[in-house]
Amino acid sequence: MRDAVKYFLVYNETSNRNNKFDEELTKKNSREVQPSSSFDHIAKTLRRYAKEEYICFGLKMFQNYCFKEVHTYTEAEFESYLATLQR
Repeated sequence: MRDAVKYFLVYNETSNRNNKFDEELTKKNSREVQPSSSFDHIAKTLRRYAKEEYICFGLKMFQNYCFKEVHTYTEAEFESYLATLQR
């Protein structure tokens, strides 16, 4: 799996604004920035300028460990991703 599988998490942005999993991550990693929709928006914008993808919910730790790639997309972002595949 580590060499071939791409993991995609597609989430509903409005339903996941106050995610309890994010709260648990914040408690464990008190040095980390508190998760919020504003932070996600800023991080996604900055990553786009750097031509890097922002991975939400602390799932980046699984990249190259369990999966070849990890992606977290909102429904709209996933639709855009699928549109690039159909070309």
